Amino acid sequence: GGVGGVGTPVTVVDSDAKRLKAMKGAFGKSGVFKFRKTLRTSTGGAVVLVSSVLKKKLPRGLPEKTLILRPPEFVVGLGCERGVSAKAIETACKKALKAAEVSPLSVRNFATIDIKRDERGLIAFAKREGKPVDFFSKAKLKRIKKLPSGPSRMVMEKVGVGGVCEPAALLSAGTEKLWVKKIKAGKVTAAVARAPFTS
Repeated sequence: GGVGGVGTPVTVVDSDAKRLKAMKGAFGKSGVFKFRKTLRTSTGGAVVLVSSVLKKKLPRGLPEKTLILRPPEFVVGLGCERGVSAKAIETACKKALKAAEVSPLSVRNFATIDIKRDERGLIAFAKREGKPVDFFSKAKLKRIKKLPSGPSRMVMEKVGVGGVCEPAALLSAGTEKLWVKKIKAGKVTAAVARAPFTS
């Protein structure tokens, strides 16, 4: 019994300082929660761990009563050739998330260029995952002048823009830094960006 000020409080652990501060502001006065940026192995009682990290990358020795909350804070930017399957997109997405060491449960949405609105494999994959897709025009993607992996001549010839997955991920996440640069898997490219927390 740790609720209502009896027994051990629930420790909320989140390495995102802004998000932790927001939670402290919302729940701190109840006396039920303690807030920490890092998990201490000595932490007794129940723990709420707010983390996007893959399960195998989580700290060892988590208390038995641990609830892992997956914040939807990552965007996967996708680029693909015409006619790719949902399976091919899923493979690229998994590969990028593995490189990012991010749980698929922490994906907020996907992002790509607007000419892919009718790309069957992509639409089917996003629908199956239950995540929205942000579509960006060529003009908007061109606003990202410095592509982390450099421009692709092939993409420039086919689409008229130096890259798709990286600028789409950056624009959708509202950040200037990629978490994981472009990863190619067959006819699909994927990049990962983390959306900053805003209260």
